[in-house]
Amino acid sequence: MVVLDISIQSRVIIGISAMLVLFTSFLVVFIYNQRKKLQYHKELQAMHDERQKLLSDQNVMLEQRVMERTAELSEQKEVLQKTLQELKASQSQLIQKEKEAFLAKYGTKLTITSFAARATAKALKDYPFLNSSLEDDTIVVKKFVNIGIAVSIDQGIMVPVVKNCEELSLAEIAKAVGDVSAKARSNQLSPSDVQDGTITLTNFGISGVMMGVPIIRYPEVAILGLGAIQRKVVALEDDTMAIRSVMHVSLTFDHRVIDGMYGCGFLNSLKEHLEQDAAL
Repeated sequence: MVVLDISIQSRVIIGISAMLVLFTSFLVVFIYNQRKKLQYHKELQAMHDERQKLLSDQNVMLEQRVMERTAELSEQKEVLQKTLQELKASQSQLIQKEKEAFLAKYGTKLTITSFAARATAKALKDYPFLNSSLEDDTIVVKKFVNIGIAVSIDQGIMVPVVKNCEELSLAEIAKAVGDVSAKARSNQLSPSDVQDGTITLTNFGISGVMMGVPIIRYPEVAILGLGAIQRKVVALEDDTMAIRSVMHVSLTFDHRVIDGMYGCGFLNSLKEHLEQDAAL
């Protein structure tokens, strides 16, 4: 009986020892795998950070080249011409009324920039030379309307591009504007996001400025500037007075491509589309 008890005790000890060895082996393998996984995630994050820095550097270099060329053109005062138009901003009341429903339905904000981008795409159908580039001595008119949207970031201004606006609905334009603006502010833009623009739209009205004169971005030949929407007393067609929301829109264009009458015609067409087309 004593021998049997010792044998059972030994087996128990051996069993426990084997379990401890297995547990220790499992723990070692688990710790090793966790360390490998942590190292992998660190390397992946480092690669992501390096990629974002590279993309940011590429975008900055591209913007610097655009700014350098724009500065060269701005010194040639006979090249750049400016036109100003005042129009009724009837969309401001519509935006205030529909912004929450629009956000709930489409998941993006409704802004005057989206209305202006849609009106620009429509007006360019009748004035295509504003949707072109000047390459050496050749005017290249584009079949597509790619609108650059100026976005203020900590480092200055980035201009991501909403492409094929002529094919997009208001909701699609609003979503695209919101997406590229968010990517610009979070430094998530890729080089393709800031290339191939055909005309630029800048809204300096968000800072409260009534009007301004933006500079075209080479190789584009025109840029639109939106001023702040303000309530003003205006004279109506029946000679009565009324309070209306109004906004100034400025157009800077390359005089080597179009003349002043052409630019004024475009602004009048833009005014018509903005004032009359308020459909969502």
